[in-house]
Amino acid sequence: MARYTVLVTGGNGCLGQHIVRLLQEKADFVTHIKVLDLRKFSNQLNYRGRKPVEAFVGDVIDEEVIKSATSGVDCVIHVASVVDVRMFPNEANLYKVNVTGTEKLLQVCIRQNVRGFVYCSSQTAVMGYEEIIDSDETLVIPKKFLFGPYGVTKHLAEQVVESQNGASLPDGGRMQTLSLRPVTMYGELDCHWVPNFLHWANLLGGTMVPFANGTTQAAYAGNVAWGFVCAVKAVRENSDLGGETFFMCDDTPMANMFELVDPFLKSCGFKLIPFTSPYWLTYLAAVLFICIAWIVSPIFEINSNFTPASARFMNMRVNSVYSKATKMLNYTPLYSHEESLRRSIQYYKQPTIW
Repeated sequence: MARYTVLVTGGNGCLGQHIVRLLQEKADFVTHIKVLDLRKFSNQLNYRGRKPVEAFVGDVIDEEVIKSATSGVDCVIHVASVVDVRMFPNEANLYKVNVTGTEKLLQVCIRQNVRGFVYCSSQTAVMGYEEIIDSDETLVIPKKFLFGPYGVTKHLAEQVVESQNGASLPDGGRMQTLSLRPVTMYGELDCHWVPNFLHWANLLGGTMVPFANGTTQAAYAGNVAWGFVCAVKAVRENSDLGGETFFMCDDTPMANMFELVDPFLKSCGFKLIPFTSPYWLTYLAAVLFICIAWIVSPIFEINSNFTPASARFMNMRVNSVYSKATKMLNYTPLYSHEESLRRSIQYYKQPTIW
């Protein structure tokens, strides 16, 4: 079988780990795997590795590191990113990694004759203050991004990736680029979304008062990862495919944010109080919290993810469809909702998670 090498940046993160596992288990056409991260890659999902994995340690803005990592690579899955949706985000770092880092990685890939480039964007790249209902990839870019600089940088990075589709390579070939927009993810190695709920439920004595009235979309990390593997396969098999963007989600039922995490809360012995705080009260609390944080900032730093934007997000309807990914990438969710829940509950039940 001909050698086919895939590089995964950010391979130690939740999504990156799932991608590497599926490249090992479900991508027969892949013969070698490379991983670039700020720390050395290690198998955190306890699967049996069948293919050689070469680990590189460094930043995506370090040209020497990415030059070594992309040598001999056929396709890059670029997951490495800074996620910062706090009250006072580090805008300089967001632009440096998410935009400049993506630009630099693409430039090196072109010089190294890398033909495929699959970028991990985010649903926030098209999320404003209006509800998103059954949206597809024709969704108009908002004038104002709900999550501010983070959403802006993911949108700008998408534009950079699209601009390099069809770029001429030194060997006479052309680069093919795709961008995938995952929705909120749950599953093994999630260290943000569900663990935050579990942490607060534990601090509050095992109970939580819901404060979200919206309808939210989430997806199992394993299914999102499968979408990236499907994208790599599609690029490999179709030389005309490129310059496209895809929403990446699965069949997790739409629900209120607290309803989505309820199975995980229950598995840990926690419960929700059958009362939902009104949206205006949640929004007012977020506004007051950010004012307090600003007032005390000269003597004490508070920089929380609880913001007016997050309050708005949890109280609006947001969902997209994956029909384009099915049509062009041959993507369908690899795991049923029941299997996704089973796998996730086993992970979240560990007290060390929360």
